[in-house]
This record gives sequence, C-alpha cells and structure tokens, in this order.
Amino acid sequence: MRAFSVCNVEHPNLEVLEHTARQHGYDLEVIGRDYGKDGTPWYNSAKLRILKDRLARDDFPDPEEVVAFVDAFDSCFANGADELLRNFRSFDCDILYSASRFCFPSKSYAVCMRYPSEDRRSDRPYLNGGMALGKVWAWRKLLDAYDPTPFSKSEQALLHPMYVDPSRPVRMKLDHDGVCLLNVNYSKSGMHILARDEQGRAYCRDTKTYPGIVSSPGIHRMSRFHTFHNYLREAHPELDTDRIKRKSLKFTRRQKLPIHDVWNSAWWTGQGMGRALFVLAVALLAAATFLLLRAAKKV
Repeated sequence: MRAFSVCNVEHPNLEVLEHTARQHGYDLEVIGRDYGKDGTPWYNSAKLRILKDRLARDDFPDPEEVVAFVDAFDSCFANGADELLRNFRSFDCDILYSASRFCFPSKSYAVCMRYPSEDRRSDRPYLNGGMALGKVWAWRKLLDAYDPTPFSKSEQALLHPMYVDPSRPVRMKLDHDGVCLLNVNYSKSGMHILARDEQGRAYCRDTKTYPGIVSSPGIHRMSRFHTFHNYLREAHPELDTDRIKRKSLKFTRRQKLPIHDVWNSAWWTGQGMGRALFVLAVALLAAATFLLLRAAKKV
C-alpha cells in the first residue's frame, strides 16, 4: 500500500514514521518538502493542497487503488499493510478518516453539531485529519469538489464541512473504534493503551482492535510526547529511541509551550518527577523571596 505524508521540516520523529513504514510493508512517500521555501506561509490546510497536487500525477494506473495519508510527526505504522487494506474494505466506503473525541478547531463547533447521530453516539464522534485511507479516484473527486486553498491553521476546519455536506461526491466514514486508524488522544494513558500480543502485533486494549496506523495528536504537549516515545522504546527496540527523543525534545522546546503543559505534562523527567520538580522549584523560589525580604527589613 502506498502512503503519503506531508513534511516541510526535518522533524526527528519523521524517522519513526519511515522506519515503521518499512517494517510493516508500506511504500511511504514524503511530499511537500519544498513547500514554503519561496516564502509561502505554512498553514496545516496546505496538506490537502499538497496531497491534491500529488494525486493529480499520472502514476496511478488503477483509480481503485487505496492509499493512506498520515501526519508526519506524531504517527507510526503499527500493523501490516495487507491487514489494513482488508479492514478498510469492510467499511464499504470510499474514504475513511480517523475519529477523535474532540471537535477541533473550536471555531468548527457549530459544524460539528451537524454530525450524523450515529457518529455522535460514539466516544470518538468527530473527524480527525491526521490519518485517512481512500481510493485514488475518491480523493481526486473530493479535493476537486472542495478546493483546499491554504487559508486555515487547521485542515480540519475544511474537513468538517466536507464530512457533513450531504451532497459530497464520495462516501466518507469515520473509524470510531480504531479498526484501521487509531487516534489515542481520547485516552489519558495515550500510547499506553497499545499492547503487543503473542505474535508481536499491536492491538488497542480499549477497543480490542489491531489498527494499521496510530497517531498521538498534540505531541508538542509533553505528556503525549513521552507516552509516544515510551511506546516506541517497547515496540521497536531496534530504533535508537532515546536519541530520537532527545532530538525531538530539542525541536519541541523551540516551540512555545503554554504553562499548563509544564504542570500537566511529564516534562523531561517523567510524569511524577516532573511535577515534583515543578513544585520544588516554586517552593524554593518562595523561600528565597521570603529570606531576601526578611534580610532587607533587618537592614
């Protein structure tokens, strides 16, 4: 199975995606590497434009070919391509997207309230744009019908209206149970909901499914960052996970992290220790301030 991932920066986690693709039999092509080099600003919705341009090429002799689209930095392939293709065909649809517990971005909330009732009854009722499977002709038809002009910080702001539009030109479904595409952001334990069976295949403890692709969206949040790399250390001992983790952490630190991420996250030492160090640092700062004020009064 061919798979495509958009990446215009060399994030260390891309090595994870490429390695797991080779291991599980996927033909992964990273596209969009030159996007932005001419000064064009980056928007996440540009991923749809880049995918549309790639699928417009004439190297797809079979329009029924099923291809995967997956985010580059927070995803990995977990099981074989043949099994994933069989599971996809059981959905009887043209395009299958992963599902999320959350409606993102928040400005799309009104659109999300128009989701079909059968979707909204699920624990993961909303479309997540990080992973998808679809037939080549269906991708072309969908992206032609909804011109994915890069204007939104999130491609999901474009995908939500596509999904709820009853006149959309292709059959779309969501993978609520993670049969093919598992989004772990609904679980506090993150990637820890994945385990290995006796044959070494990855399965989800919650849904008892064997997803082909797994994603941990929001990996810039340190709690998800650590559960993602801890899973990789156990599932792929052949990878130098510690090296990738250190490089990824340096990359992530160059981005702005909100203060609540420091408190709610694992930080760089682990969940419990990170919070303990944070509390200790605040206590020491308060004590030092108290002693300085007391000394100043004596003077």
